[in-house]
Amino acid sequence: MRGRAVWTIFCFCFTLLPAYASPEVEIHVPRQFGYFVGDLIEVYVDVRMPATAQLQQASLPAPGPLNAWLDLRNLVMSRSTEPGSTLWHLHLTYQNFYLALDVREMEIPALPLVFLDGGDETRVEVPSWRIRVAPLREVLPEKQENGVDYLRPDASNVSIVEHSTIRTALLTGLTLLLGFFCLWDRAFWPFQKRRARAFTAGAREISSLATRTCGPEFYHSAFLTLHRSIEKAAGHTILFEDLPAYLAQNPQYAPLADSFKKFFTASRQAFFRETEQDLSHLFAKPDLIAFASRLAVLERTAP
Repeated sequence: MRGRAVWTIFCFCFTLLPAYASPEVEIHVPRQFGYFVGDLIEVYVDVRMPATAQLQQASLPAPGPLNAWLDLRNLVMSRSTEPGSTLWHLHLTYQNFYLALDVREMEIPALPLVFLDGGDETRVEVPSWRIRVAPLREVLPEKQENGVDYLRPDASNVSIVEHSTIRTALLTGLTLLLGFFCLWDRAFWPFQKRRARAFTAGAREISSLATRTCGPEFYHSAFLTLHRSIEKAAGHTILFEDLPAYLAQNPQYAPLADSFKKFFTASRQAFFRETEQDLSHLFAKPDLIAFASRLAVLERTAP
């Protein structure tokens, strides 16, 4: 009878063990050896606590020196929930400043943490762990006859042989050819005076006049420039009466027939009136510049 009672009490206490079990702490280190002065040391710590327990941020160490040879560079905290518990994840990054003369074990200090569960405070200590640090050089190198032999020899010169001379020459020639083609297409120097780009040169001159002159002076100079451009493009003088025949021979300019008529009407007013007058109501300055630019575009795209 007494044995059965003892067994019952033992089983009851055994069922209560999980509720009073110690928190689980796991340390995961990528490696525990082969660290040199200045190296970063990564460590991952998992702490399993009841779901109601909360980690106190104040108990976490602040980045900075921990002792004479070890600094805490960074600490990242996260958590994940599981049935009845919470898994707290700590990612710590240390930096080693121990200048070792031989291979030696160094101890990473313990990390005390504080959790609050309701009104109860639970202290959990992440235990200390060890790493092995190594020297950058041997303490007593093999004796050499000449002191220079202790130094590492200079790296040999690397000979770079270029096998792309032909390719470079071809690419350079192609670039120059494309550059000359662009100059020719846009009628830039030294191609700006050729007959085939009369409207392009005229549009450029009218844009320049717009920044230097205004009023009747601009219109007289701009109209004269545009008349000369039309004559150069046609190869002869073009009057208002010749306009239908000119557009029939050059159908690429037919969409601008109304602008041509407007231009000839305004230029007649500018050149054959005895008194100067404001011509902006006949052909506004922006419209005249746009007309010249449009002629230059159609000229470049013409077959």
